[in-house]
Amino acid sequence: MSFTVIAMPADNMNIHPPFLQNFATLVCKNWLYSSRFHLFSRVRLFSFNIDIALDILPAPQSTIPSYICWLEINNYAGLFANDAFVSLPPLSALVRLTLRDIPWNSLSASAKGNLHSLSRNLTTLQLHCIYFESFSQQLELIASAPLLETLFLGTVVCDKDLDDPSTQLRAPRLRRLAIGGSASTPSLLRWLLSASQSVSSIHTLSLTIGLHLHDVKPLSTYIRAFGPSLENLAISVYSGLLEGNNNVIIQNMLSDELDLRKNTSLRTISFPGISLLRNSGCSKSSNWVRSILSKVSSRAIERVSFSLKMKTPDELVPFDLPALGELFTGGNPCLSSGSTKIQFEVRGDVNRDEAHALISQALRRLDTQGKLEFGVIPGPFSS
Repeated sequence: MSFTVIAMPADNMNIHPPFLQNFATLVCKNWLYSSRFHLFSRVRLFSFNIDIALDILPAPQSTIPSYICWLEINNYAGLFANDAFVSLPPLSALVRLTLRDIPWNSLSASAKGNLHSLSRNLTTLQLHCIYFESFSQQLELIASAPLLETLFLGTVVCDKDLDDPSTQLRAPRLRRLAIGGSASTPSLLRWLLSASQSVSSIHTLSLTIGLHLHDVKPLSTYIRAFGPSLENLAISVYSGLLEGNNNVIIQNMLSDELDLRKNTSLRTISFPGISLLRNSGCSKSSNWVRSILSKVSSRAIERVSFSLKMKTPDELVPFDLPALGELFTGGNPCLSSGSTKIQFEVRGDVNRDEAHALISQALRRLDTQGKLEFGVIPGPFSS
């Protein structure tokens, strides 16, 4: 039997755990080697299965650990992460690690040491709701994965930030970086740029972050420093302070500081978090977006995307779509090429057909040229 024929039913069993539990014993022995990678390549640990997992995985006779390529530890409503890291055996095939809801101070020294050992061959690290005691602890975990290519940080909190992160920790050669809600973003980018190798390696950068006024200029400087290596940029910013008109101030300040003229290989630019809701506290005008796009100098631009959240289609009016469209019809030659598409994703409790019709009417020329598109904006790591 060919490998392809063997792999297809194995894949299906991996998708349907009940089927796997009931019929795994019927798998032909000729499928065994192939099916192990499919059945055990991704292991997800939760509070409801952690006890069974920690009985099976470390057992001397267990053959599962050597087939685990992606490990997820979800510490929702529990404090089992320390026991998991202490007990887990070496995972020689592990290349992807996802951690959720882990307070770093709950981990013992041996748990942290084992975690760093598990990270040695990682190419992808995803951290969601991780609470470090200091920024240096975050850097130590990232630096423990020297082969890391993809890093996702979602709400990573550090009690103590460092103005000058240690340069003794070598930054990995990241290719893709996504940060959501991390207060230490400027410091992290500075550390990644401290190693000359990393400057020319990152090609995809996605930022959905809250900023203070003093963060805007250094953030803009670091994005510019990625230079021609940067091919895909998604950026959504808001104020780290909730009161007042701070979101508007942050967006306008970013539009002044962010200069993409050095990023000459950009292929896609995305603005995934634009809120046009009347009470959102964000700028309803497209001025700040147009200011950023006016400084694009890449001749390789394929797509510029906007995700707009609204409640009624008339909330599009202040966004001034005709002025935005001018950039794509001669205002910026780099955005006016025949191959450049402009995409809109409409979100919120709104009649999408009506919103699409208004956008098409405001950008009639682009629509006629076949350059206007609607649909869900793909995530930063979807390709």
